[in-house]
Amino acid sequence: MNNTKKFRIVNKTENKIITDSLFRISTQIISVLNNSDNEFFILFNKLSLNSKFPSIFLVSNNLIEMINRFDSELSINSMGVYFGFIKKNQFLLSLEGAEFLNKLNAFPEKHHIIVNNEGEKSILYGNHIITKFLHNTPKLLEKNAFVLILNESNELISIGYSQVDFDLICKLKPKDIIVKNLKDKGYYLRKEQ
Repeated sequence: MNNTKKFRIVNKTENKIITDSLFRISTQIISVLNNSDNEFFILFNKLSLNSKFPSIFLVSNNLIEMINRFDSELSINSMGVYFGFIKKNQFLLSLEGAEFLNKLNAFPEKHHIIVNNEGEKSILYGNHIITKFLHNTPKLLEKNAFVLILNESNELISIGYSQVDFDLICKLKPKDIIVKNLKDKGYYLRKEQ
């Protein structure tokens, strides 16, 4: 029988793709991860139509030790924190991975955008972040930067890419897009079950 699933620790090439991509988002991420007790694992799953690209998981060393005690033929579908996926030699961070890193303070304030209540509701329906949704925007915001979208309670609700520099925000109309929504927490309710 063909091996249709493969779950293993990342190799040097895959690790370089992941770390280079994370470094481009924020240099703080790498130092936070280097100080954590976790390893990157990769899952290749030929059976799933939803995973065309290899999935990356961040797995604690304690969990790795526990799994190593089991049979080596154990079929693993996921373990630890789903961290993202590799596509065309680039690692794309997941919402779960961003939330994990945010709890470890791996993102400087320039990556945090806080939206108002109206914005939170709209974003959870999959919409982009427009000017009138802004509650607080970092003064160091740069165009094409990876950003975390937080609600007024500082809960991560979405990840995205900024479309403008901070200096241009005051010149925009209320319905102009500030951030393209990549993935939001409402996705899990909207996706097909």
